[in-house]
Amino acid sequence: MVRVYASNETHNAFPSLKQESMFPVPEANLHILAISPNDIIRHSKTMSLKPEVLEELGMIRAHHEGHVSDEDFQAWRQENVQLKATEVLRDFVSKQYSSFDSSRVAWFDIAEKTLAGRPLAYQYGVNKAIIITPDENDTKLHITKKLTGIDFDPEDVQNLPGEDADWQKMVIAHETGHLTSSARRGTLTSELKADLNVKSVFNENAQPETIAAYERVRAISSIMGENIYAVSALITSSFEDGESQIGKVSGRIINRQLNAAKDIVLKQLKEANPDGGDGDVLADYSPAKIFKAVNELYEAGDFDQIPVGKRYMYEFLEAAEAVAPSTFDVADNDLDYDRTPPVFEATQPNQTGYKP
Repeated sequence: MVRVYASNETHNAFPSLKQESMFPVPEANLHILAISPNDIIRHSKTMSLKPEVLEELGMIRAHHEGHVSDEDFQAWRQENVQLKATEVLRDFVSKQYSSFDSSRVAWFDIAEKTLAGRPLAYQYGVNKAIIITPDENDTKLHITKKLTGIDFDPEDVQNLPGEDADWQKMVIAHETGHLTSSARRGTLTSELKADLNVKSVFNENAQPETIAAYERVRAISSIMGENIYAVSALITSSFEDGESQIGKVSGRIINRQLNAAKDIVLKQLKEANPDGGDGDVLADYSPAKIFKAVNELYEAGDFDQIPVGKRYMYEFLEAAEAVAPSTFDVADNDLDYDRTPPVFEATQPNQTGYKP
């Protein structure tokens, strides 16, 4: 059976953690420690901490809540690489959950991800795992920022279907979907299985619009965020027989084609700014500029020779129009053309026509 260790506050905020349906294999002998950002903040107040540790906790928390810009936070992190707050997390777990075997935990990484408010699942060994949950106060605005790396326009967030609690639950269901999966973490198959668990847990038939909005935000994340495989649930529909074929597209092809597509977009953006532009990576440009460039390139056929990359860009454009039109300034940058996605042959999903 699945056993979840969590503070009373975390259990009360996320009662779904007590539901076996949250886990893809509920009968598995799995011990899970669920930690939220506020667990560390709360526990730090019970300890006698040095001023520099309290300052570090405050700085990370301020960035998480949006009071400190990404640029200022990264500059601060370059000078504070030791992350003293790790000792708070270790003390919290050892005192609150002494029966939980944490001997193989990568404390530094988990402390950093937890305080940054980045939901994640770590499984180590056969039956041990740690889940970083959202903050119990996270709204849809916070969650879309964490998933995509960009600030959604408040109007777009307001129009997203579902309540804040629904989006928190979908994030947790995605992370629990990674547990007991045989797929290696950080692959398209792994992300697909995690997103399929969201549909299973959240009952897609009951709230299809909310699930669809979540998938589209994930598609935006594939281009704007760090996880290129976040579009897994949508890109699966590119294949004639769906999930059974998705594993046949190697990570090497996906990486190369998506990077090739991003390079095409970046080149377009730089050429539009001959004086030096905004930067050397897509994240340096505004969402509106990126949407405009991708849209123009898609219409011109610039992605036609890299169909996997083209599929990513198709899903990105569709998602931006559907759930974030104000964020991407769609009204001023949309084009009147028949946008059609590439569809791969199920028997030869690796024959993409792409030559490195």
